[in-house]
Amino acid sequence: DTRLKFLTELKRSQPNNTFTVEAHKSYKHNISISDRQQVQWSLTCDNSLCDITIEYRSNNHKHEILYKQKNVPIHNNVLCGQFETQRSGQLIITIDNKNNPVSEIIWYGIKSIGLSTCHLFHGIFTMNNRQTSEIISENEFNKLLDQTFDFIDKLLNGDLTLRTT
Repeated sequence: DTRLKFLTELKRSQPNNTFTVEAHKSYKHNISISDRQQVQWSLTCDNSLCDITIEYRSNNHKHEILYKQKNVPIHNNVLCGQFETQRSGQLIITIDNKNNPVSEIIWYGIKSIGLSTCHLFHGIFTMNNRQTSEIISENEFNKLLDQTFDFIDKLLNGDLTLRTT
């Protein structure tokens, strides 16, 4: 059973990743996330269906709902998701237990991997240098480097995103 394997591994590797939501209550749990990360999250519980919202709020106040659903059967399954962020912030897990007469213990797992910057530089440099087979002057090369670093600065500052909408 996937859920039991997840719980066994989580209790072994991250034994403090749990919180309790009291009966007929709603609870928000905040988890700090560092900048430039790919984050994988997962959660489960013991007793019953829950209303769940997972969101990420970066320190520059940008807010993104990653998951929102009512009556999620995480007592039978493991709910998983992932996202990437350039900015540090808070992963917020909100559990609505208002319709449940018993308290609920929530177990969650967080894995984060730092995003590589060298691949980012190479890709942006190649994108800016569309004339790949031509030899360019030192002055043109310096301009190209300036454009590339300016683009990367805008990405890292959150002024620009690579995501298409």
